[in-house]
Amino acid sequence: MKKNNNKVNLISITFSNHYSFDKKQKIFFVPDTKYSTSNENWNLIKRGSNKILPVTVFYGANASGKTNLISVFHKVKAFLNNSKKVSSKLRGYRPFALNEKSKKEGSLLELELSVNNDIVSYSLLFDANTILSETLSLNKKKLYKKDKGSVVISDHTVSEYVINEVKDTISRKKDVLILELLAIKECEPYINIYNVFKNSFIRFESLQDNKELLAELYQNKESWVKISEWLQSADFGISHFEIEKREISAEKRQLKKLFLEKLQTIPQIRISEDEVEDTNESIYEYILKFYHKGEDGKEYPLSLGVESKGTLIFFDMLVKLYPAFLNGGLLFEDEIDASLHPLLVKFLIQAFNNPKINKGGAQLICTTHNSNLLKKDVLTRDEVWLVEKDLEGHSSVYPLSQFTNIRNNIDFEKWYLQGRFGGVPLLLDITDLEELMKE
Repeated sequence: MKKNNNKVNLISITFSNHYSFDKKQKIFFVPDTKYSTSNENWNLIKRGSNKILPVTVFYGANASGKTNLISVFHKVKAFLNNSKKVSSKLRGYRPFALNEKSKKEGSLLELELSVNNDIVSYSLLFDANTILSETLSLNKKKLYKKDKGSVVISDHTVSEYVINEVKDTISRKKDVLILELLAIKECEPYINIYNVFKNSFIRFESLQDNKELLAELYQNKESWVKISEWLQSADFGISHFEIEKREISAEKRQLKKLFLEKLQTIPQIRISEDEVEDTNESIYEYILKFYHKGEDGKEYPLSLGVESKGTLIFFDMLVKLYPAFLNGGLLFEDEIDASLHPLLVKFLIQAFNNPKINKGGAQLICTTHNSNLLKKDVLTRDEVWLVEKDLEGHSSVYPLSQFTNIRNNIDFEKWYLQGRFGGVPLLLDITDLEELMKE
């Protein structure tokens, strides 16, 4: 896969007025030295003077706000490329919906990142149509600030001509980032920081639906062996995989285009113009096959339709994980335990926490319901956060390390399931349910 030239890690994030999170929340991804393990085999990512946790796991009941939380990390991407589009509603604006006041207020997003040992601080305040404020600092030195319509660019390396062009564009287009405009002008460090937001926030996604990623993997055949070895280590019964490149006939492309154009006429289905036009440009398709060893010792290819959902999900993860372990990256997953065996999830978490495997300092941020991970050989106390929602629909997030009056040798899984830390569903007693069924 493409090599990530930036060593990027998240130090903290602050946000408010996003889906069920009405009030300001702040999450740290650095170790609390009081609770972090001193095990020499444990991985703390060292970036200059900063030490960063390789794993942060969020627990909470269903509908507590965990999915909303993960979506925060991809919010910046929603603002990119607005300079090329006609101004419209900002896709990243998703205010708290259970009171009228929040729907009229802006949403806050603040990120602190380590980028190649530099500290990048980026802040946005925005509503449905406007970037209300935007600030970028590098190593605590403010480079620019937009507030109440005024733009001040303090970076003296940016020419007066470019500054005037940026101010003119911002005065006309209220939904465009200064960061993007400076990147378009090929000013550093803005190009690099823009690319960090564009490329370093990695989702685990279905490879079968991503032609670009399949094509990229097809070109990088040296990684096939390593990914196959990971599959073998996870006991899926797969000896190796292959990708076949096939040319798509003009007739087949035309039929697909007509089909997509027909779908566009159905209001409930969203098909973009880019998807329709892509049928003209995509003259190749890529067929993924997994090979299994039969009783005669020969290897037989099986189509994806007969593979388990867990196999496909784990493979999709590996395509992103393998290069990240080598070169670094920020990886996000909602419900990492979905369709995966608990021992396999533990296997992945331990891989991130092992510096001999996670050589590039990749960082995993995920949600889960898997309480088996709450073991001292899997997660430290400061790698665990909890998400709760109150009776008025407000979500909040807090670290397990805030519980200071407990011994370090307690069974954290048992205490969590007992509800001592919060973040669990409040269920009826089963006898109450029996009475309900009688009625």
